[in-house]
Amino acid sequence: MKRFNKEEWIWFLLIAGWSLYLLYLLTTGEIISFINPKRIPLMWGTLLGIVILTFYQSTKLFTIPSRRTQFSSYIPIGLVLMCGVFVLTTKESDRLTMMQPQKAVVIGPKEGDSKTDSESIKNNTAIKSEALANLPISNDDDTSVPSLNTGEDVEVIASNKVVLNSENYTKILTDIEQNPKDYIGKRIQLEGFVYRGPQFEPDDFVIARMYMLCCAADAQITGLMASWERGSTLGEEQWLHVEGVLKTKEYEMDGQKSLIPIIEIETAVKLPTPDNQYVYY
Repeated sequence: MKRFNKEEWIWFLLIAGWSLYLLYLLTTGEIISFINPKRIPLMWGTLLGIVILTFYQSTKLFTIPSRRTQFSSYIPIGLVLMCGVFVLTTKESDRLTMMQPQKAVVIGPKEGDSKTDSESIKNNTAIKSEALANLPISNDDDTSVPSLNTGEDVEVIASNKVVLNSENYTKILTDIEQNPKDYIGKRIQLEGFVYRGPQFEPDDFVIARMYMLCCAADAQITGLMASWERGSTLGEEQWLHVEGVLKTKEYEMDGQKSLIPIIEIETAVKLPTPDNQYVYY
């Protein structure tokens, strides 16, 4: 005899919970903290499949219950759903701490370019760094710091000032890595957080962003090396808006010496941590 089936009811609640959770991520935009925006159309297809499965499960609510009810079978999917809700309610900065990024990507020119780059540094006019003992915290209505999240890609080769924003970040960073001589002496402007590696000098750090290829699981730190005479006073993961001149500096990493691009910072402004810290492939 058919009657209300508690076992199927539990399955219905779990699947419906997944549907609502995924729908919330997609409609609020929170999904971009977990996957590359290019994958969002696939997630809408996934949501459709889960919704169909939810409706199918609802047809089994009034069926003959099995004699053995193994509630332990619900634990895995229930725990995954609970973890998802927990991560969703966690601040973005705490999410990145929990993820433990794979590694830092510090870009540098090829070994064969070292002599040419050294000569170009000598030919550049030295620009005196400004003393930035107390970096100001920017406000929402502060117009002194230009927004780096809008606008089209800059013509990096023709311009003497290169502005990295969320749209062109990976494109320009890759070009600097592949063609460093085209950028030596140019003014660089970008935003990111302070990252230090164990092999860095005290006043050197990376102006970094979290780079996501597919999803949060493959996120890693990427960015440009920077140097400031008081860089050691900056806190780890402090967000900054910086501007300076790109030069090269000899660094020894993993027992090998090489010249790497590095920004000699002239101006810097502290920023609050943004809601979305990622740049995408």
